[in-house]
Amino acid sequence: MSHNYTKGSQVIGDLKAADDAQRNTLIDFGEDQIDFQTSGSVRLQITNDSVKSLTTLKDQSNNEVIGGVSYFDYGLFQNPVSSSNRTAFFPSDDSNIEALVPNTTNFNIALYNGKLMGVTIKSTLNYSATSLTCSFYTGSTSAQSCSATPIASVELPGNTFFVPHYFDFSQDPNNTINAGEIYSFSLRVDSGFTGAGNFHYIYHMQYYP
Repeated sequence: MSHNYTKGSQVIGDLKAADDAQRNTLIDFGEDQIDFQTSGSVRLQITNDSVKSLTTLKDQSNNEVIGGVSYFDYGLFQNPVSSSNRTAFFPSDDSNIEALVPNTTNFNIALYNGKLMGVTIKSTLNYSATSLTCSFYTGSTSAQSCSATPIASVELPGNTFFVPHYFDFSQDPNNTINAGEIYSFSLRVDSGFTGAGNFHYIYHMQYYP
């Protein structure tokens, strides 16, 4: 007679690895969902809509390998607010100008759920004697403008003429956004903007359709 043998369809609960002393390597069956766990954390998730790896992968240089869809956008604003003001909100495209506060024209729309990875700004002016702060703002799907309070900010020492400033948001836990929500950016110069100048910028969003 055969032992430990079952034939036909079965209704079973979660499966735990017998050779794992902590019993935290398992297959978790949910409602139209299967989670594969090791050390008690979900590493792979299967649903009706997708198969997702929930782990952070590293390459041979120990750099994070990021999944999803990268989205890059760039623009330019010129002669920002006078030196008495220290913060300028990026225009949403080159047909608009920067503003002092979030408004109905200076936001973009998130394609999918995702997060802000980074923003690079390059100026024709010398800001090596001050500091620059780039901030990330969001608003709900029905909002007419973004909140005036940023959800994430990165401050850097200022650079001289034409030297790029890279604001890394990738490790900030508040850098996420949901599909359909709106977002915008601002640049603050600690000592105030100094005269006429051009600011080129490019930003990187990582989306997870």
